Amino acid sequence: EQFKTSVDKTFVAGFSNGGFMSYTLLCQGSDTFKAGGIVAGLIENNVLQSCPQKPQRIIHIHGVEDSMNPIAGSEKNMFIGARDIVEHFANLNGSISVEVRQVTKNTNRTIYLPKSGDAEVQYYRIEKLDHIWPGGYNGGKKINDESGINASAIIWDFFSKL
Repeated sequence: EQFKTSVDKTFVAGFSNGGFMSYTLLCQGSDTFKAGGIVAGLIENNVLQSCPQKPQRIIHIHGVEDSMNPIAGSEKNMFIGARDIVEHFANLNGSISVEVRQVTKNTNRTIYLPKSGDAEVQYYRIEKLDHIWPGGYNGGKKINDESGINASAIIWDFFSKL
């Protein structure tokens, strides 16, 4: 028996490798998911190249000091950098305007708005943040989170407005 799902109510989100997986699912199941939320994850070059050239709603959150998945990507591992990823999808979405706002001391948000008002892309760039989920449980580790944001709440807000 097949599950009856509605693309209007199906989203994907992930952290780190789960972020890589989320981008892969958005590309390979572009008719299944309405939007994706990625935290500290990137996309492999070959996945991006095989992704359908159609609009995608994406919110991407990444720390500048990420030592696991560097925000600039990795030529050696063929991972695309965070800004290049969001700009790729913003271009596919026909974005005609960009709004940049500092939301906290260390966090800037860039919103890429398409002409139609449909497939928006958001990018949160966080200074002084390593490989963690901002505002989340850190497993009791002494990790410094000076982001001033809660990624879970931001992603839920993004999804709930679609």
